[in-house]
Amino acid sequence: MNYVGYDGLEQRYPFLKSSCLPSLVIFGPPGAGKSHLVKFVAQREQRQSGRRIFYFNSASDSFSELKDNLQQLKKERSKSTLFSREEETIPLVIMDEIHRLNKAQQDFLLGPIEAKEIILLATTTENPAYALRRALISRMQLIELSGHSEESLREVAKIKAAEQKRIISEERLDVLLKYAGGDARFVELALEIDENLSHEVFEKLLQQKARDYDAAGTRHYDVISAFIKSMRGSDPQAAMLYLAVMIDGGEDPVFIARRMIIFAAEDVGNSDPMALSVAMNACLGVEKVGMPEGRILLGQAASYLASTTKSNASYLAINEALAYVKEKSTIRPPSFLRSKEYLYPHDYPHSYVKQRYTEEENLPRFYRPKESGHERFFKSKLEGLGN
Repeated sequence: MNYVGYDGLEQRYPFLKSSCLPSLVIFGPPGAGKSHLVKFVAQREQRQSGRRIFYFNSASDSFSELKDNLQQLKKERSKSTLFSREEETIPLVIMDEIHRLNKAQQDFLLGPIEAKEIILLATTTENPAYALRRALISRMQLIELSGHSEESLREVAKIKAAEQKRIISEERLDVLLKYAGGDARFVELALEIDENLSHEVFEKLLQQKARDYDAAGTRHYDVISAFIKSMRGSDPQAAMLYLAVMIDGGEDPVFIARRMIIFAAEDVGNSDPMALSVAMNACLGVEKVGMPEGRILLGQAASYLASTTKSNASYLAINEALAYVKEKSTIRPPSFLRSKEYLYPHDYPHSYVKQRYTEEENLPRFYRPKESGHERFFKSKLEGLGN
C-alpha cells in the first residue's frame, strides 16, 4: 500500500516519523484520503512492531462490543509474554467517523488512551474542535487533510488504472478530474465505468455521479451540516443551495424540517422568537402537503432562518444549568414559595417585585441575552431588574 503525498505530510506532521506513534485524529472532506491514510499508517506500524489492528465504525458497529474487546485486550496484554518490549503489545484501534460517538462514549476512550492501552487512529469529516470533547482532543494529535489537488488526483487515477490493468486516455482523465472535486474516492469509482463507453456517455455518467446524494451515507451528514452552518452564518444563498441538493437527492423532507426546528431554538433563540414558529409550521406543513409542494415551505423557512438575527444564549443557558445541577446535591425550591410569604408579582407595579426564587448562593447567570434582535430588549430589562 502506498499513499500519494505522504512525504509532504511527514514534513507538516513530524510526529508521523516518531518511533512512538501517538493517537491521531485525521479530519477533512469526503474523499480526501483519511481512511486510506489511517490504514497506511497502521499497516506500516504493524510491519515495524507487530501490533494488532482492530477496526471500528462509529456509524454501524456496537460500542459495547468495542468496550468488551478493549477489556479483553487489557487482560491479554497483562498476561502476555510474547513481546520483549511492552509497547509492542499496545494494539491499534482504527475508528471511522469518530464524531458519531456521544459524549459518554468519547469520555470512555480517555482512560485507554491515557493508560496507553490502545493507540487510537480516528477519522472524521467534522472539525474536531466542534465535534469532539476537548479532553479527548488534548490526548491526540490532529492531522488535517484538504481535498486532493488535480496533480495528486491524476497520480491516484494512474496508479488505480495500473492496478486494474486498464489504460485511461488523457482526454478521459481530464473529464474525470473535471468532476472529481478533489475526491479520490470519486476517481476510483469512475475508473470502474466501462471503458468502452463513448466519451459523451462517460461524461454524462460522471456528471450524474458527481450529483449523487447518498441519503444514507456520509454525504447525507456532510450536506445537512453545511446547510445548518450556512443558516448559522446568515448566508441564505448557500442555505438554498444545500437545501436544493438535499431535495434533489431524495432526502426526507421531515428530517430537514426537524433540523430547522432545532436550529431555530439553538441558533436563533430569543433573538427572534418567531423563528421557532416558522420552523414548527414548516414541519407541520410538510407532513400535511408532502412533496414536491413541501419544497416551498422548506424554502421559506430556510430563507427566514438564514436571514434573521442570531443568538445561542438560551442554548448555552440550559447547557450550563444542566452542568451546574449535575455537580450539586438535590436542589429543592425554598419553602416560602409554597407559603403565604410568597409575593405575587402581578400585585405590584409593572408585575414585578424583588424576591429570591432559590436558596442557591452565588447562582451563576446562566442566561446572558445578547445585543441581537429581541434579546436586546430582554438584556436591557433584566439588567434594569438586577438580573
